[in-house]
Formats: sequence, C-alpha cells, structure tokens
Amino acid sequence: HPGERELRRAIETKSLDVHYQPIVSSDGNRLLGAEALLRWTHPRLGNISLARFLPIARRSDLIVLLGEWVLREAGRGRAIIRESLRKGEWRTSVNLSLEELSRPRAAERLLPLMTKLNALDIEVNADSLLDHSEETLGVLESLRAKGSRLIVDDFGDGASSLTALTRFPLSGLKLHP
Repeated sequence: HPGERELRRAIETKSLDVHYQPIVSSDGNRLLGAEALLRWTHPRLGNISLARFLPIARRSDLIVLLGEWVLREAGRGRAIIRESLRKGEWRTSVNLSLEELSRPRAAERLLPLMTKLNALDIEVNADSLLDHSEETLGVLESLRAKGSRLIVDDFGDGASSLTALTRFPLSGLKLHP
C-alpha cells in the first residue's frame, strides 16, 4: 500500500496525471467540456485508484496540495484544448473536497489561483456538501463570483435532497444512476 511519503513524492516529482472525462449536452449531441480526474501511476505498484490514495491525502495536508496541483494542471489542459478547438467556450471542472474548501483561509488560497486559471468549475460530492459550514458556503459563493460554476457530483447516491441543496450557489447536478 502506498503511504503519505510516497504520495508527497508523487506530487513533488509530478508523477500524477490528469485524465479528462467528456461532459456532453443532455441530448448527447454537443461536447460541452470535460471533468479533470486525478490519476496516479506508482513506479512499483502501477495504477493506484483514487479510492486508495484519497484517504491518505485527507488524513494529511496533502489534500490541499493535490487540489491545487489538479487545478493548475486542469487550467493548463483547458488552455491547450481551447486553442486546439479554436473555441472560446470550453468548461473544465475539477473535483474539490470539502476538506479543501473548509480549511482556514481557503478563499485567500483558492481565489488568486482560480482567477489566474480563468474560473474552472468546481464539483463537490452531494453528501459531503450537506456537512458544510457557513465558511465553506462563503468560499463557494466567492468562487462563483469569480466565474466558477458549482456542480454537485453523485446526486441521488446517498441522503442528498433537492431541498437541502437550495441554499448553495449551484450551476448543475450530476445524477448518480
């Protein structure tokens, strides 16, 4: 099993990758953007699932470093995709954990980065969003004011309800089948 030290080294040596999953219109006829997904290929262990290394990151300060790294990579990737498509509108979303958004001074840390990256969209897991604080809501509202859209991921997978989500500055829902 990989540990915190190996994950920290993977971040430092840029041994992580971002893969893109397409986002299509509800009728399936238009490509709207992509979701940036973090992947780790360990030199000895091969592909390590997010389910195995995300808990390690959450137990340490690495969750913040991972989030910022993915934001930067997704911003670079979006610029390349937009240029190659010659399209002005291309949305890229990034999953952020509430651990990242609820850290002290999260807005101070994320807003300059999001401004520099020209407002990536933020995806947050539906169930974890319900366990938010007022400070986290403030961070989400600040990100939206800078042009990011907030998308709830895995809606319908747990105890989430539409009524509970009405207080958030949402732009979309990703439904869990």
